[in-house]
Amino acid sequence: MRVVFLGDSITREWPNDIWNENFASLGAVNLGLAGDRIESLLWRLVHGQWGVGSDALRPSVAVVLIGTNNLGSTSRSEDLASGISAIVRLIRERSPKTVVLTLGLLPRRSTDERTSRLIAETNQRLSTQADGINVVYADIGADLARYPDQVREDFFRDDVHLSEEGYRKMAGALQPLVFRLMKSAM
Repeated sequence: MRVVFLGDSITREWPNDIWNENFASLGAVNLGLAGDRIESLLWRLVHGQWGVGSDALRPSVAVVLIGTNNLGSTSRSEDLASGISAIVRLIRERSPKTVVLTLGLLPRRSTDERTSRLIAETNQRLSTQADGINVVYADIGADLARYPDQVREDFFRDDVHLSEEGYRKMAGALQPLVFRLMKSAM
């Protein structure tokens, strides 16, 4: 395995044909879990999924897309970004040569102003935590938008989850980036 994808249902639900076309040849493994939240992904990694010492996973690239299930009325961008950063730190501590690609929270098809602002603020915080070498940030969500504040309806099958066309669009932006990071990690 050369690439590990970590996240929630958005990560878990890649359509097989799109996954195989874009990521299977890269030696990618999908460890997304529907319903996952930041704290549950961190718990899974701490308690065995990533492994420890010589048993730790050692991919060239780890792609992290998590946080949409943490968006609630009491959520704060600093808490979301801090939790995602804890995941990134754990990966880097256990596998120092792994480049971590942190993806910004994706937009939602229909949302209130507060949630849209929370997504934007969290993504801004995540972008400042990347060094561009060992931890890289990408806002793939921008590729799903028609305008900065309006997503393309055809890219979503519900308010949160991508349609097949949305996954194609995301793969088109993500695959070349993952490939480039794999080459730089060698």
